[in-house]
Amino acid sequence: MTSSPTPSDEIIVLVSADEAASGEGGRGWGETLQKRVEVRLDPEILERRMASFLGMVGRLFQQADQQMQAESTAPLGTPPRVQLSEIELSLEIGAKGEVKLVAGGEASGKGAIKLKFTRSDGK
Repeated sequence: MTSSPTPSDEIIVLVSADEAASGEGGRGWGETLQKRVEVRLDPEILERRMASFLGMVGRLFQQADQQMQAESTAPLGTPPRVQLSEIELSLEIGAKGEVKLVAGGEASGKGAIKLKFTRSDGK
């Protein structure tokens, strides 16, 4: 089965900074120039990559919960004394639709996406 081409109104346009090499003709000594590059991306690609990333994050935190439960001195079947209740992640979307976790809490660009996960009362 072949997929039909994505209509133009269903294309995501990503704008990213493309660093040009510094050198002669630049604006200053060793100054790196940046230009903006637009990349057209099929939303299905971004959707698949985001779903994969979120699935991986979910598995990581499920494992963390299991580890805390195993190490807890609370009786079996009771919630652990320490549990993760909230996490905030910053993501960037790369020019080819890559979903990147931003380390250090601050994105290099201004277009970072923040995701905040909060534990529901029913776990």
